[in-house]
Amino acid sequence: MINNFNNYVIDPTSNVYLPNNFDVSSFVYSDGDESEKFLRDTILSTKDISSTSYELNQKAKDWVSSYHLSSRRSNLLRPMRHRLQGRVLEIGGGCGAITRYLGEVAREVVSVEGGFSRAVIAKLRCRDLGNVKIVCDNISNFRDDEKYDVVTLIGVLEYARIYFQKENSTIDPVISLLQHARSFLKEDGILLIAIENKLGLKYFAGYPEDHLGIPMAGIEGLYTEKSAVTFGKKELTDKLKSAGFLYTYFYYPFPDYKLPTSVLCDDLIEYHDKINLSYIPQTSELYDLQKPEFTTFNLNLVWEEVYKNNLWNELSNSFLVLSGNYKNVESNIAYHYSINRIEKFQKEIIFTKNFKVNKNFINKIEVDPNEYAPFTLTLSEEEYVNGQNWESKLHRILNTPGWTFQTLSDWLRVWIDCFKKQISYLGDQIPLDYMIEGKYLDAIPRNLILTENGFQFIDLEWNYKGSISFKQIMFRAIFTSFFSNHTISKTAMEKVSDYKNWNLIKKVLIDSNYWFHNDDFLNFVDQEMEFQTVISNHFDLVKINQDWLDISSSFRQDYRDYHEKDRVIQSKDMTLEEKDRVIQSK
Repeated sequence: MINNFNNYVIDPTSNVYLPNNFDVSSFVYSDGDESEKFLRDTILSTKDISSTSYELNQKAKDWVSSYHLSSRRSNLLRPMRHRLQGRVLEIGGGCGAITRYLGEVAREVVSVEGGFSRAVIAKLRCRDLGNVKIVCDNISNFRDDEKYDVVTLIGVLEYARIYFQKENSTIDPVISLLQHARSFLKEDGILLIAIENKLGLKYFAGYPEDHLGIPMAGIEGLYTEKSAVTFGKKELTDKLKSAGFLYTYFYYPFPDYKLPTSVLCDDLIEYHDKINLSYIPQTSELYDLQKPEFTTFNLNLVWEEVYKNNLWNELSNSFLVLSGNYKNVESNIAYHYSINRIEKFQKEIIFTKNFKVNKNFINKIEVDPNEYAPFTLTLSEEEYVNGQNWESKLHRILNTPGWTFQTLSDWLRVWIDCFKKQISYLGDQIPLDYMIEGKYLDAIPRNLILTENGFQFIDLEWNYKGSISFKQIMFRAIFTSFFSNHTISKTAMEKVSDYKNWNLIKKVLIDSNYWFHNDDFLNFVDQEMEFQTVISNHFDLVKINQDWLDISSSFRQDYRDYHEKDRVIQSKDMTLEEKDRVIQSK
């Protein structure tokens, strides 16, 4: 145990293990004094500091604090929690977000962090876990005679050229760090690496490289011998082989490894023709807090095409890699987490190889049956349904040049027809005031799959206690579908006002023989806020009035237009040159 190390002492103020003759300035990586003070004060003043803490989640105020406080951080390792139950060494523990989760599932955790301020914050995050020990030291100096079941390098390997350079060494510092990490492992131990994929699809779309802050820098290989560096899948596999690891297995976190909502598995490569999980990377963009203002293409649409061609693994935005001396056996093909909720509603969805969808509550919290709440959540196993997600279909329509109101109305009518069959309504048109069982609250386009043989609604987990009007369900269908789309391609319409979301929605509803007033929509938003408040105890307050209804989706940057202009200009230049040659020849 680390308690027996002669070259470490426990700092009585922080309870962090320090090497003898410790120099606080020997390691300089930091998020800044102000950010780290905020993290320290926030964690100290928070009662629930668990990995699923909704309280901490809500106190995040910017990207840095979200990265350290969000409950989504631990989603990265949840799919392999059964592998983390032994002795774990965390290299580069940062401010303790991952350390906290490891401490909740492992027998013993030793977290080595070079920055003293960050090590203190990590200790505060794990202050109630007696099995977690925080060591402030450079990993190159750290020694332990007892081996580990798991060693982690989460967001660390990319900094090897900066912090793990050995004087006069000709060995690649990345490989050197991998070998050093391997030296701590038992014979059957595993190394876990989380790192960005420099060829991730979002970087082709114009996202800045995470460490250099420059778009396309990773794709163009603009790293230096003294900068951070990331790799493509083959590059990373080759480096692990060079470091002595016999086997590697890749997981693919989305939108990336920092704040993932989903994790796809290598085995999905063999199943992708039988199970269409393209909507996982498609919708993950909505949860990426680092999305730039403009992208070169619509990621939602491109992910669908990438998935069809089975390239989603090569173009995944990040990797989570398991390496060791033995092959990894994974029984599932994908995981999805809904964790930005109050604890009793947090859930895990597991996609199995026998095409089952298993759902579990992450926190085993007993719900009082007499508790008053208008909504309940019921989880059960489902058969996987393969087909076209109907909300994704709308996004494709709106981003296809030349779309019309007719195509939008046709899209809505398909959902209405499916909904009528789902509730066994036999009339021609469902009246807006028609009352429907509350179990159909979530029967919206996002959960509608069109199959070869018909359709099926999935994930009907939310239940309203009582009946709800068709008007409310119709609004949910429209609201969630249109407002989850952020770009619109050009069409034949001339009036800019026609691109306002509410104007679009009104026209589509009218074409479908339904008429609503603005007040109807505002009343629905109040109802939706009630629903979201029950789920999360929080709703991002917006100014609910006519101005809010006029929010516009932005025109997508259509690079084909720019190229067409270039061709026209080049054509004119060629014509002038040709004329000049004709004049000179005369």
